[in-house]
Amino acid sequence: MNTTSAVIVFAKDPQLGRVKTRVAAESTLEFAMSFYTACLDHLFDWLRQSSFQVLLFLAPPAEGSFFTKYGKLPVYVQEGADLGRRMHDALQRAFINHDRAVIIGSDIPGITQTLLQKAFEALDTSDAVIGPCTDGGYYLIGFRKESFIDCFQDIKWSSDTVFFETMLRLQHNTVALLPRLDDMDTMEDIHRCATQGLLPPALLTLAQELVMENSTPKGFPGNAV
Repeated sequence: MNTTSAVIVFAKDPQLGRVKTRVAAESTLEFAMSFYTACLDHLFDWLRQSSFQVLLFLAPPAEGSFFTKYGKLPVYVQEGADLGRRMHDALQRAFINHDRAVIIGSDIPGITQTLLQKAFEALDTSDAVIGPCTDGGYYLIGFRKESFIDCFQDIKWSSDTVFFETMLRLQHNTVALLPRLDDMDTMEDIHRCATQGLLPPALLTLAQELVMENSTPKGFPGNAV
């Protein structure tokens, strides 16, 4: 199955001021970049050990040399006026060589190999698959090539209605839903996921170290309450 299935990873070059901007606004640029880099390391550590075909789509401007440490990956530059156009373009390009494709973000630690496997299995019987986020967006969306439709137009991106609006556009299609996961857009998100045990050990350790160097939220795991 995986020979015809592609995992599209949307990512950014980890540069100061370009990644996790809301986290940076609440801490430091260095904290935000280090945490994002740790998320990338966590994701690609298990992706490169899997049998999935990974397609890396970088947000412009994209330099890309950072990602060479993860091995030889097909690297593309995201194209389109907004996130919807960029996802549509990425899926169209993936379907040139693959029968199924899912798009994931690069900073959601809850995404696992098992979860991706479930996403592709869901496409055996569904036109589309979506993994909703607790903030009203989604961390994964995927389609079969033959059932792919443009559901990305006129969406209020970065709002809490993204998932709802997308589901409306897919109301005439069969859609499988994955478990809801937390996004990592703010220090509060990082704090909550850490206290709930939702961060992988390596990310939790890094988060503890990084947060202790900055303004540590009260009750962060490993710190005095």
